[in-house]
Amino acid sequence: MQSVSDTLDRDDQPSRWSSLVFECKAWGLRLRRMALDFWRGRPARHAPASALAAAGILAEFEGHLWPKDEADQTLVAGKIQNLRLAVRNLNGLEIPADGIFSFWRQLGRASASRGFVAGRELREGCIVPATGGGLCQLSNAIYDSAVRAGLDVVERHRHSRALPGSLAERDRDATVFWNYVDLRLRAPFAWRLEVHMDEAYLRVRIRSARQEDRATLPLHLGVREATDVGDCSTCEERACYRHIGTRQLSPHRTWLIDEQWPEFMTYLDEHRDASRRTLGIAGANHESIGTRCARGLAWLRWRIAIWRKLPIPQARNGRSQMLAKALASQLHADDLHLVVAQSLLPYLWQAGELAGRRYDVLMSALPMTAIQRRLDDAANRHPGSATLRDFRAPDWLIAA
Repeated sequence: MQSVSDTLDRDDQPSRWSSLVFECKAWGLRLRRMALDFWRGRPARHAPASALAAAGILAEFEGHLWPKDEADQTLVAGKIQNLRLAVRNLNGLEIPADGIFSFWRQLGRASASRGFVAGRELREGCIVPATGGGLCQLSNAIYDSAVRAGLDVVERHRHSRALPGSLAERDRDATVFWNYVDLRLRAPFAWRLEVHMDEAYLRVRIRSARQEDRATLPLHLGVREATDVGDCSTCEERACYRHIGTRQLSPHRTWLIDEQWPEFMTYLDEHRDASRRTLGIAGANHESIGTRCARGLAWLRWRIAIWRKLPIPQARNGRSQMLAKALASQLHADDLHLVVAQSLLPYLWQAGELAGRRYDVLMSALPMTAIQRRLDDAANRHPGSATLRDFRAPDWLIAA
């Protein structure tokens, strides 16, 4: 079978010069978009809200995070990391009637300084690794849902080529490239955008409280012919400066532990693996100086809270929250299977760190909802006890 690289003429291969020309053109278009937005007024940046959290669902989308027969799994892991960061900025947004939703205005530039990593990106006829690559899966899902929900499309751009099996084949795609290739939506009614990820799926949902009937649009808006493209992971043109070859992930589990419980340490020893990463305990491997300092500060915060005679659960929650934030900063894109101490779980969940990952929980107590039920029963039996209130957790923590 003839490979894609065999069909590419050597003169058509990307070069450093062609990439430089591309970047210069791109920055020219970015400056032009900035000027136009300044002149016409930039779209508003919308905040998460809950007014429409229980509203009816207009449309929803579900897509696989891991494509079948993926050659370079590291780029897929990078894509999931980029989607994980994007979800934090887009989930729960509520856009008022006639307000414009802008993908890039809401997300901001996908730069390495903000935690975005290399993912797959279609550029100049080839699939290449690029910082922030893979965000088009999210823009595709939002566009597809928006069309079926009856939203007005202010700006949308098709991919230059339709990959086999992609939404582009059915003309339901929307490519994005900061900041001049944007996805912008508007509606004459208020609507809510929800974006979620689990281990295997990306899900998008659009809600609205409007009651009037809307026209049902066809799912197949058009048909485009799929074309083969070069892929830097599998292309055999080793002379091309972009060639990286196929890379595979190294399966491992990453342990996030808050305290050296004897049971946890025994379990850790029983599941000893040279490839594992352990964070959060003294002597842990792969741990930065910053995390060690954070662990020390969390312990100090705990001692100060006890000295100030704060309730023990409140002091413990403050310590866990600080430690969870420090450990989350040490997670890598390829940390796809976590083993998490129970006390760290709600804070990691709230920060969006569990999205797109598998996780097991090391439990040191009953689930928080069960504890709260027991406290309620005890408070009913002893209505005069003031100390029972000290052990109640905030509603947001229970929900997380």
